[in-house]
Amino acid sequence: HVLLQQVLDAQLIATLLRTNPIFTAFDQVTRKQLARLFEVRRAHAGTRIVEAGKRSDAMYLPLHGRLVVRTADGRRLGNMDLGYPIGQESLLTREASRVTIEAASEVLILRMPVPRFSELLMKRPDIVQRFQMLQLRV
Repeated sequence: HVLLQQVLDAQLIATLLRTNPIFTAFDQVTRKQLARLFEVRRAHAGTRIVEAGKRSDAMYLPLHGRLVVRTADGRRLGNMDLGYPIGQESLLTREASRVTIEAASEVLILRMPVPRFSELLMKRPDIVQRFQMLQLRV
């Protein structure tokens, strides 16, 4: 079961890297390097991916499911489109997130932990800049 899940996760990441506008601007070697930086995670409905008032622990890239965006006081702003990075602004500014992004269903998401994000920023600021250009869409 675990091996099958790892194979499916690898296929999912490979498909994303070939089709998502964030990655299609880069050559195949760069895309493969990026794939190694991500972990595949699943979140249950109600899980907070990023929380207002707290610094993000990673950059996330949602692939499947529904996400809700809320203000710091809990007011719903709307749903978030899939395929756009979450948490990168908090990582770059080292400030707390201004919004909470919560799973509204089971969510499949890629996670790049802070150390890997920091390493990417040092080695390839052009890639991080591309993540930053894609703003949160509600």
